[in-house]
Amino acid sequence: MINGQPGSVEPGSLVHVTNPLTGYVATELAQSDGSFATDMAGFANDSFVIYTTDAGGNSSPNATLLPSAPAVLTLDR
Repeated sequence: MINGQPGSVEPGSLVHVTNPLTGYVATELAQSDGSFATDMAGFANDSFVIYTTDAGGNSSPNATLLPSAPAVLTLDR
């Protein structure tokens, strides 16, 4: 899951997220508070490219996201 907190992007803009390794693209409409959330498949070492397009068709520069790996819990038996 890739998400942005309120104020992350312009409200009502389209948020485009791409996994360059797989070519998968997800597009989500930002909420009225500038937050967004989208499902994006990937592995811990994958990077993601994100940009937005506002209602006037203006696109933001690309930004690269590097996911943080989830904590690994090891149980001793």
